[in-house]
Amino acid sequence: MFINFVDYSRLRTEIKVHQLIEHQSIGHIHRWERITKVKEYLKAIKQQFETSDKALTITIMTKMCSMKFNGIKGVREDIMEMKDIAAQLKSLEIEMSK
Repeated sequence: MFINFVDYSRLRTEIKVHQLIEHQSIGHIHRWERITKVKEYLKAIKQQFETSDKALTITIMTKMCSMKFNGIKGVREDIMEMKDIAAQLKSLEIEMSK
């Protein structure tokens, strides 16, 4: 049987995709084996989100503290941007004092 270059290329691509999916599923299996109880799993998820929320909070606070009016944008745009940042912080349950 003759396999032309196009079919071989497609076959090779499909094999790579299959290997990638298989590798990822094996990674998930190992991860699931490590966390055997539901409570431990939920605790791990909660810790992951707390870490990412802290990083996001620090990033947003840094952006808010480093803002300054440079005259290029209008005052209205700066105020709108500050209100947007304050809303993002409020969604993370952080209050901004007036």
